[in-house]
Amino acid sequence: MTAHEGDIYGFIGKNGAGKSTALKMLCSLAAPTSGEIAIFGRPVTDSVSRKRTGILIESPGIYPGLGAEDNMMQKAVCLEKRKEASGDRRKRCAGFFPTCCRMRCVTEAGGWKLKDRETGSRLPIP
Repeated sequence: MTAHEGDIYGFIGKNGAGKSTALKMLCSLAAPTSGEIAIFGRPVTDSVSRKRTGILIESPGIYPGLGAEDNMMQKAVCLEKRKEASGDRRKRCAGFFPTCCRMRCVTEAGGWKLKDRETGSRLPIP
């Protein structure tokens, strides 16, 4: 499979078909039994690839006591981005969903939590 810049893909299949495993391999959380996976021409295990790749999963780690904006900052810190760059990127991402950035994640409705997770997945800089 070849994905081009700007393309968005999803995995559809029955239980046990390997959807979650494929996503884990894309994030280098699982190793393929054969073949190789490259993102931007680099192996997924490469630190450059890992910093340029975002993923949205069903149950991401969010801190319920923090608002979406603070959760994004935590994600940026985990990605080892410079504080100044993280703040700029966070503000740009927050522009997509300004309302949910002021809410506490514990009080967010499911749709807002999904927006928070989607916004956080945009933090890696391609």
